[in-house]
Amino acid sequence: MADEDKCELCRAEGAQTDWIQCDICKKWFHYECVGLKEADVSNIVAYHCPNCEEESGPSELRRTSRRKRHAIDYTALDKGDLVAAKDRHVYCSLFYTRHFDTSRIKDIRGEDLTREWAEDTGIIEPVVVRKGDYSSLNMHVPEDLTVRKVAELVGEDTPLEVMDVPSQNTSEGWTLGKWRDYFETDQPKRDRVRNVISLEFSDTRLADVVTRPKFVRDMDLVARVWPRELMDKKDYPKVSLYCLMSVQDSYTDFHIDFGGSSVFYHVCQGSKTFLFIPPTDTNLQKYEKWCQSPEQSSTFFGDLTRECYRVDLVKGDSLIIPSGWIHAVHTPTDSLVIGGNFLTPINIPTQIRLTEIEKRTKVPKKFQFPHFTRVLWYAAIYYTQNPTNISAFELNGLPYILHYLQNSLQVDKRKSKDQLPPQIRDKPSQFLHTFKTLIDDLSSTNKRKPDETNDIPEPKKLKPEPELENKLES
Repeated sequence: MADEDKCELCRAEGAQTDWIQCDICKKWFHYECVGLKEADVSNIVAYHCPNCEEESGPSELRRTSRRKRHAIDYTALDKGDLVAAKDRHVYCSLFYTRHFDTSRIKDIRGEDLTREWAEDTGIIEPVVVRKGDYSSLNMHVPEDLTVRKVAELVGEDTPLEVMDVPSQNTSEGWTLGKWRDYFETDQPKRDRVRNVISLEFSDTRLADVVTRPKFVRDMDLVARVWPRELMDKKDYPKVSLYCLMSVQDSYTDFHIDFGGSSVFYHVCQGSKTFLFIPPTDTNLQKYEKWCQSPEQSSTFFGDLTRECYRVDLVKGDSLIIPSGWIHAVHTPTDSLVIGGNFLTPINIPTQIRLTEIEKRTKVPKKFQFPHFTRVLWYAAIYYTQNPTNISAFELNGLPYILHYLQNSLQVDKRKSKDQLPPQIRDKPSQFLHTFKTLIDDLSSTNKRKPDETNDIPEPKKLKPEPELENKLES
């Protein structure tokens, strides 16, 4: 029998079996061998096999054999019926059937991703560094990193939060060892589509073999202002290193990273697809309303905005997500990602605004940026002690820090002062007066750069709301 009559992976014949042809290499595969379901195939208009997708990205267009085609339940999709999708989230189909603009999010060379670039642009757009520029990021991630290796370095008994993708709810009782076994199970034999997006590994052996991009290290506000003695005591916001492990058709609905933090993202294995919505004033208002709506789970947020941009990442690609960008994530193929969150000194207004939105939408404390208020206290101390070489965007953010801390101090006056940094614990109001004087002096001698393009109100207009009072982090 000719080679084209055999599956490229298993090399078996199968005249009565469903097949699909790769549009790049033109080879044929059994559905089951490449992890496809009947509903998937009806939505593909150009199939990329596992070998070709590493170079060309995930499948985009439809092409199947002349054998049976299968239809998706569009009625259920239009109604947002998550129950109809028993083994995957219903919105996964949109990544195969709907066109999203891919022109806005640009590639950048790793060598151009610098602190100077950030201070000049304000980091207001996501950027992608393709795998060919990986070395210029001055980042290190083991090339052979696998889920099994992650379990070995972090500890297979480590408790793990696992998301059930169709329902977007957390599953209980998982350990990293149990997850490893699930991840290594053949795709057709997995009982549900599950996802891990919250394994922070800063204090593990995995952290010893991972180095964040130099750009991220240079722009990390916590690394710049947090006291070294607290770092040594492991008392710091542990958000800088995450391992994300996602099986095929994992989906995370639209969200903004906690505290308006920025994100770095490196695909070690597999592929990822992002949908991005810019954090304009209008979009943030819509996002806040959507988060509080009882129809949230049945409303595709991308349908509520005029802008929704797509980015496809393959193995070796890296991504920087700026403060405030609203995004959803789909996993076309099993993937392993190393990433991390970081506050920046040039996105302070956006970060504070997003923190206020979190409070109004009642985001649980466990999903907020840890010690956010303490970070701003230490930032104020840092700038008071280091008042030179402050960029225009940093200077623009200092009044926001002042106003936030003034409100925080006012609403927290009944709380113990031992939650304040020790050097100002007995005189926080006096310190804020000194900080204000510094801001006034700097503003009078420096030409301020225009504000970030997010329509953020002036600090004087930000007033604390009784039910959303800022509380100092413990």
